[in-house]
Formats: sequence, C-alpha cells, structure tokens
Amino acid sequence: MKARVAIMAKIIRKYNPTEEELKTVRDLYDGTTVKINVIMMRLKRKYPRWYIRRLAQKMGLARTKE
Repeated sequence: MKARVAIMAKIIRKYNPTEEELKTVRDLYDGTTVKINVIMMRLKRKYPRWYIRRLAQKMGLARTKE
C-alpha cells in the first residue's frame, strides 16, 4: 500500500524545478515574451511557457489577474 502511495505522489507532480532553475527564473523573469524564451533556452526547454508564467506568479514575480 505504501508503495502505491509513493508512486502516486510522483505522478501528481510532473515538473520539479531545482533551486538553480528557480534562481534562473527569479533573476531573468520580467513578463515579456523575449525573457520567457531566454529562460526556456537556459532551462533547455524542460518546462513549457505556461509553467514558467505560473511559477513566476507563485514566486510573486508576476502580476495576478484580478
């Protein structure tokens, strides 16, 4: 039973950025398409554009829609 729960926990979270990747987003993100492309290239297209935007929003770097 514990093994099944552990496997399900891994499946739920598809993207797991490292601290270095989070630092890259924190340093470079300004909301423009060009900067998002730069971040994607630096992270070797590991994460989609929408995930980078959502990550920046959670980190407090992006404006939230009201």
